[in-house]
Amino acid sequence: MGLDVKYSCVLCGITLQSVDVRYRDVGEDIAVWMDVLAKVLSEDHRARSPHCTPKVLSEVHIPHPEYQSHVGYPPQH
Repeated sequence: MGLDVKYSCVLCGITLQSVDVRYRDVGEDIAVWMDVLAKVLSEDHRARSPHCTPKVLSEVHIPHPEYQSHVGYPPQH
């Protein structure tokens, strides 16, 4: 289990769909992790709405508690 990220797509009506995304490895560059995140969201969207091909998702919610040092890190960091 990883991070519960939510996304929406106005074109097909998906609203705040939860997707499990692996935590970012400590020291992993944010750009690398964002590529992983984008791929996971894209694959989930394609599986749920195969005929919808948006250029962008309308919303992406990445949880980031105040005590977290970096976006995407597991809770103990």
